[in-house]
Amino acid sequence: MNTEIFVKAKVRAAEFKVRNVLVATNTGKSMEAAQEIMGTGFKFFAVGNPSSSRDKGWVLHCGISQETKERLEGRGITVIQQELSVFQHGPDRQPEHASLHNANAAYIRRFRKTFGQNETVPNNVCKVIRDILGEFFGDGPCVCIEITLMAADSGKLPVEEDCMAIATAGGYSHAAMVIHPVRTPDLFNTHFRVKDLILVPSEDDIWFNDGPIP
Repeated sequence: MNTEIFVKAKVRAAEFKVRNVLVATNTGKSMEAAQEIMGTGFKFFAVGNPSSSRDKGWVLHCGISQETKERLEGRGITVIQQELSVFQHGPDRQPEHASLHNANAAYIRRFRKTFGQNETVPNNVCKVIRDILGEFFGDGPCVCIEITLMAADSGKLPVEEDCMAIATAGGYSHAAMVIHPVRTPDLFNTHFRVKDLILVPSEDDIWFNDGPIP
């Protein structure tokens, strides 16, 4: 694993006076590496899908198993699991949770004034956001925003202060973002802010090597 992202994230988190650090994880290895490298002074959150999401065919990765959850909690890490995030919803994903409808409703409330009489109101704003982020920045930043919303929706992440979200996406640049978080229903109320972005190429990075995008 390329651990450079955690080294850089520690420096930027200190500069932004961030204490809450979120890490996207399945097996727990990324989370454990972050904790070991970044050290004390941070509150760590491991964020992902439960293994039941894989069993139901909703995601392709393994998810966080009960064993991994207990191992991480034994290290003082808060584990946050959501069956599907707002970025994982789509026509081929079931069921559609309230979080997706909340995000769409938030978008409509924020930008309703721009819709003309004959315009169609988007019904899956988050899928569009996910696709655009993936096309412009690779999978890492998309995952950072995704896990921030998941953590905020859980009620375990304080939304009154900035956090650091980290993603070690396979095949794409590892990413870290300083974000002012909000819950999904408040996504478009102008309080959600990305304040810093770090991209670190991994050894097999298709993004910086101009490789084909899956």
